[in-house]
Amino acid sequence: MSRDDIVAALQTLRPTSEWSMRGETLDSVEWMAAEPKPTQQEVDAEITRLAGVASAESSRVASIIADPGRIDLLDRLRTATPAQIDAWIDNNVTTIAAARAVFKAIIKAIALDYRR
Repeated sequence: MSRDDIVAALQTLRPTSEWSMRGETLDSVEWMAAEPKPTQQEVDAEITRLAGVASAESSRVASIIADPGRIDLLDRLRTATPAQIDAWIDNNVTTIAAARAVFKAIIKAIALDYRR
């Protein structure tokens, strides 16, 4: 468990609390808040939870990056003219299901590019 892990856990467990950290362990945290300092078990559990969230996010991003549909869509959008985009939509997005699939691909591409 690193100092950064402890800081992240404290920030999510007690987001409005005031404290300072002078060392590398939870024992080095000087607690200035009225609410109780989290226990070592609470901090350990939060660190584990945050690691799981980070791992899930990494997996999600990797799956979006590897999605051939996304790659194809981005390549098409990079080289297409506005008229070509309109024509593709008119010819291919003819049902709600098709519109939903295109919308999902676009939102995934935007979300991934935004995070970079």
